[in-house]
Amino acid sequence: MDAGPRHLPALAQHLDGAFVKVGVAQVDATGQRFDPAVHEAGSTVAARGPADEGIIARTEQIGYTDRGRILRHPIVTVYRGQGVRA
Repeated sequence: MDAGPRHLPALAQHLDGAFVKVGVAQVDATGQRFDPAVHEAGSTVAARGPADEGIIARTEQIGYTDRGRILRHPIVTVYRGQGVRA
């Protein structure tokens, strides 16, 4: 049986389904307020406006939880205010 690259999306989908059945869920934090207890900041980008400051612009690496307990923090890019240097 060929397990080449074209089968990887199907395998990933199968594994995601198996993880959900045992309580493991993916964490995509995009759009949430940054919380260092839950997220790991990988980088920052300039905020588009004051309301964006401290909001997660994008998730760089998906995190995982097991029935609410963090297994791996998502690594995120956070909007920073104009007066804050990275």
